Amino acid sequence: MNRLARKCGFTGCPNDASDSCLYCDQPLCVEHSRHIESSSGMEVYCPACHTYLVTSGLIGRELARRVIPNVLWINGDKCTGCGTCEMVCSFRRSRSFSHSDSAIRVKEDELKCLSTPIVCLHCMDPPCIGACPVGALTKDRETGVVLIDEELCTRCKGCLEACPYGAIWFNPFTDTIVKCDLCKGTPICAEYCEPKALEWTKKHLIGERRQPVALRYSVVARR
Repeated sequence: MNRLARKCGFTGCPNDASDSCLYCDQPLCVEHSRHIESSSGMEVYCPACHTYLVTSGLIGRELARRVIPNVLWINGDKCTGCGTCEMVCSFRRSRSFSHSDSAIRVKEDELKCLSTPIVCLHCMDPPCIGACPVGALTKDRETGVVLIDEELCTRCKGCLEACPYGAIWFNPFTDTIVKCDLCKGTPICAEYCEPKALEWTKKHLIGERRQPVALRYSVVARR
């Protein structure tokens, strides 16, 4: 069905939808759309989600608005091992196509013929933060994203050993620690993943992406 041919989801509204809510994906007509200007253009919300943004203070925090309602969904069953995610990630980070500069790595299991993208999970209680002796790793209070301050980092590699998922790396060519920052709320790996093994999607839609548990996991930006 054409997205624009849907009816407005606002209770009792007979109008055709012209857009949908950025948070809950409810179809909206012009009358029931609420708008917020952002650096990437006009954001559209339903009245309920707009009220939440106003009361929570998120209306003035653009990055938090993009990250909080989303999840980086990783489905190893769909991964072809093409390595595109690694290349686009490295190019965003260093303007070069280099495996060493990528904050996402594809783990290959040749015996089982499986490929699984490995990336920072931005844990609720990150062990990497506790392992850093200089406080170079912090969890953003607004978005839940675990960030690294390269100026404070001493390259002791304690975070690499502490990460239970093996999702932090050291680049010996640039002498830097490499980890995911969710591309400031718009993960480029998901944008370029052709088989959709990586998806930047709404948390409330995760139930529609049911796959064998052994072959998938998700990266959730938590507050």
